Amino acid sequence: MDAPEEVIKAAYKAMAKKYHPDTYKGERMYAEKKMKELNEAVEALMNEEYRSSFAKQAKKDETRDEAREAAPSYAEPQSDEEKELTPLERAIGRIFSVIICIAIIGFIVFAGYHVFEMIKGFMFP
Repeated sequence: MDAPEEVIKAAYKAMAKKYHPDTYKGERMYAEKKMKELNEAVEALMNEEYRSSFAKQAKKDETRDEAREAAPSYAEPQSDEEKELTPLERAIGRIFSVIICIAIIGFIVFAGYHVFEMIKGFMFP
């Protein structure tokens, strides 16, 4: 958060060298996305006004986290954002996601087969 400008520039050069779309060995679209994120991050870090507001917000978050840790453990979360999912809830969510994906793939295959049959019927009566 309090890194000098030289450190930010050096880190940017290293990351830009790694993720530049012309030299990246993986997918070009991934490299372009990473470079866009990198450029946005450096632009934000070089903006002194943004850095100071970010530091203030981080301090507020740190203070809030400390207060939350000091609160009794039986206290209910204030909002849905603050609630952590249990391992069971995460597993159920993943299973539900897989079921939805399977249903969508099944529908696509089913619809594709019937469209193919319909086209075949028009072409070869």
